[in-house]
Amino acid sequence: MRNNKIFLVLSFIVMVLLNGCPSPSYSPHSTISSLWFDDVSNELYVIKDNHILVFNNISTANGHISPVRIISPPAIYTQRVYGGLSNMWLDRASNQLFVTSPYTNSILVFTDTSSMNGNVVPARVISGTTTELDTPTGLWLDSNSNQLYVRNSNGVLVFTDATTANGNVAPARNISLTALFYGLADLWLDSISNQLYVGNDNGMGNENILVFTDTSTMNGTVLPARVISGTTTELDNPTGLWLDSNSNQLYVECVRRGILVFTDATTANGNVAPARSITPTTNGFYPIPLWLDSASDQLYLTSVDLKGRISILAFTDVGTINGSVTPSRVLYP
Repeated sequence: MRNNKIFLVLSFIVMVLLNGCPSPSYSPHSTISSLWFDDVSNELYVIKDNHILVFNNISTANGHISPVRIISPPAIYTQRVYGGLSNMWLDRASNQLFVTSPYTNSILVFTDTSSMNGNVVPARVISGTTTELDTPTGLWLDSNSNQLYVRNSNGVLVFTDATTANGNVAPARNISLTALFYGLADLWLDSISNQLYVGNDNGMGNENILVFTDTSTMNGTVLPARVISGTTTELDNPTGLWLDSNSNQLYVECVRRGILVFTDATTANGNVAPARSITPTTNGFYPIPLWLDSASDQLYLTSVDLKGRISILAFTDVGTINGSVTPSRVLYP
């Protein structure tokens, strides 16, 4: 609800796991790269094997689930198993779905999202040299300002008029983080405090969370106002971020261990310890950004187990659970 170098590294990890331990119930090359939970329609959008699958009744679904719709973009954007489609953002207000295609340096925009099905050509494609897109992965649409934040190879690009932008358009801002970045992970924009959280990781011990202020206007090369970093943080390959503004808690997904939860998120800084650690009892790797549904207090986490099987783990009582936790439901898409 889904990172350039880290995305490709994690895809390789998943590929090795799947190729090494195939299961007759799963494709040896099956991948999930993004989740989006629509709490209004109770549908889950999943980018799997470069198609967009839509599942209904997701808040109670369990076990093997079948999609009610399968959205297939043109082959030019999906011809690579790894790097075809990466992440997505569903804008309910305009009924549009934004999808990044790292391999083609494009952002695909689909309309009539709530009903589209089958082979679908995007209504708009943001692409071309003027866009400065370079292996785009993460997305964030600020509906208040109609600006689209795109996680790029060396920072974050910001496009204005996001719901109508098309073609070879230039970004209004290019937030360059080259000197700070080890490897791109997830991003989270908190429009209330005007802060941008960026996961930063190269998988070699340089893990931190960068926090920038004055996000709505910053441009060029900028330094973070805060950096959550150090051995006490327990950060380990952070790939997903989720800020629960109601409780002011920052959920950080780590590939090899699960989720770390930091309190006082809007002021946390330095070598701070997480207040909680949520470690699934299922064992595996967690390479895809998480999704937290605050209304139902449920959390969805994509998992690749030690046999290479892909599942979506659902946890309840997310605001309080701690330690080794068994998921309340396990979905196999």
